[in-house]
Amino acid sequence: MRAYTLLEVLIVLVLITTVMLLISTALDIHLRQMVINRTEVEEAQLARTLLEHIAQDIRSVVVPLREEQLEVDTSALTAVMGLDSVTDLLTNFNT
Repeated sequence: MRAYTLLEVLIVLVLITTVMLLISTALDIHLRQMVINRTEVEEAQLARTLLEHIAQDIRSVVVPLREEQLEVDTSALTAVMGLDSVTDLLTNFNT
């Protein structure tokens, strides 16, 4: 009868244990990286949402200007900026 020796069984057990350890380490590293990436995405989404709220608050405070409110020479300003009219100037300023 052909049988395995104790040494052969121990070598196989050590090899299987080593392979399982490598696989579990790789999975652990992958899962940790997934958690880090998910956290970064959530933080970026939160920052984007907060910045949008800040921008909306600022837009709600800014009041569009009319020509009579400007305290500058509008004809010179439109010429310097290469615009055709005061309406173009106000449009560019209010956006």
